[in-house]
Amino acid sequence: MSYLSISYLFIFLLGTFIAYNLTPLKKRWIVLMCASILFYLISSRQYIVYILLSALTVYFGAIKIDKYNDEYKARKKQLDRKERKAFKEVIDKKKKHIQALVVVFNVGVLAFLKYSNMFVRIINRVVTLMVPGFHLTGLKLVTPLGISFYTLQAIGYLIDVTRGKYKADHHFGRVFNFLIFFPTITEGPIATYDQVANQIHEGHPFNYQNFACGIQLMMWGIFKKLIVADRAYLFVHQVFRTATHYKGIVNLIAMALYVIELYCDFSGGMDIVVGSAETMGIFLPKNFDTPFFSRSVNEFWRKWHITLGAWLREYVFFSVTLSKPFKNIQQWFKKHFNAYFGRTIPVILALFCVWFLMGVWHGARIKYIVYGMYYYLIMVAGMLLKPVLDVIMDKFHIDAESKAWHAFQTVRTWFIVMIGMTIFNAGELYKVKEILVNLTKNFKIFDPFILSSKMKLNGYEWIVLLIGIAVVIIVDILHYKGWHLREEFNKRPIALRYAVYFVGFFTIFIFGAYGTGYNIVAFLYGAF
Repeated sequence: MSYLSISYLFIFLLGTFIAYNLTPLKKRWIVLMCASILFYLISSRQYIVYILLSALTVYFGAIKIDKYNDEYKARKKQLDRKERKAFKEVIDKKKKHIQALVVVFNVGVLAFLKYSNMFVRIINRVVTLMVPGFHLTGLKLVTPLGISFYTLQAIGYLIDVTRGKYKADHHFGRVFNFLIFFPTITEGPIATYDQVANQIHEGHPFNYQNFACGIQLMMWGIFKKLIVADRAYLFVHQVFRTATHYKGIVNLIAMALYVIELYCDFSGGMDIVVGSAETMGIFLPKNFDTPFFSRSVNEFWRKWHITLGAWLREYVFFSVTLSKPFKNIQQWFKKHFNAYFGRTIPVILALFCVWFLMGVWHGARIKYIVYGMYYYLIMVAGMLLKPVLDVIMDKFHIDAESKAWHAFQTVRTWFIVMIGMTIFNAGELYKVKEILVNLTKNFKIFDPFILSSKMKLNGYEWIVLLIGIAVVIIVDILHYKGWHLREEFNKRPIALRYAVYFVGFFTIFIFGAYGTGYNIVAFLYGAF
């Protein structure tokens, strides 16, 4: 069920909202669970068994680990220092065994369903070099809805309990609701248990302010998706699917438009998701924070898909850097290198795990691994070359705080991201090469071919698209400068607010890229 469909917006979500507010506060979590199960059954049918298994394994695994935590707390005061250390090692080993078993099971299910055919393709390519004609047939598997998202949330919950961040929840309904919550199941955000579980379980009385803010956010998300993203898709898809046919400015515009399309599609989807939850008083974590004003790739990824980055940092990067083998590596580098490289190189090694998993998480294709490694190498180059850059800036008296330098950094980051997202979007890696090579051929400031019927966008469509992009940029600039637009908007007279609602609704209704002549474009991150 698409978040843009009439069946979701005006039947499912509205029905859930009404049922939620008609149910006693303490029982409202049941409405959300029933709605989430219904949503999942409609979208993924019998494959709900996989998310149920995931919930059961982390539920019982966390309870068992919590018992070990309580056992240690109960006995540690009765033991001397040496005995306490030995007992802690025994308890930690038991906890790690439970954690490893549950994590391997959940990751194994994800890997089997999502990546087994990728491994078959790799095996076929390698073995064919030695045994011509060798061919393994891939399995016909269906990936359950949201498995890449709920698996991370499940693992995060288990690790947090293992670390003692909070106690295991003995209410299975709360754990299951956390994983299957219908607004987040399709494309996130990837929340932690302490961020949303209690919010979902607690009943929230109707609050007009929350309802109005949720509707506003949903309308803004629909605007970004239908006015900008799906219209940009027409041009971008035409160029990327036949990469060898286009050159120069056409390729450059397609690359830039794809970044905008991806942003408006994904952040627009997040606005609909967050707005859906907010109408019922549930506040989800932010997933975007004006990423296109970033001055480095590091900063860009702190502001883009924030919850995935936070998950990888918390449960992969910190897990690697705090492990005993890694601490030994850190000590070795500190002894054999100067202070800067002694600190930096171990971090670079840990970041490899983060960015490799970032690529693999996105999909079962080599291009996604290349996509992750591209950003990894850019970041590594920035870290290793920082001392050289500092010398150059000092020698040429470049003011790191000047507006000109900030503008240069922002434009540079834009081009780096454009290439990265071209890797992400290209059907095959060779198309990336074709697009980049053809970028320099027959380059013109303006090519009339852009407006031709072959490119899917006529003059009218371009005007609507550019106005839509301008609106998105202006709103992001205001957010970047610290404006809280919804708060300011809600202070205005009610007549003005409703006038804006009507204008927004009819703008989407009239100018949205849907209906005859337009393709139905699913949310891009809904496929992960």
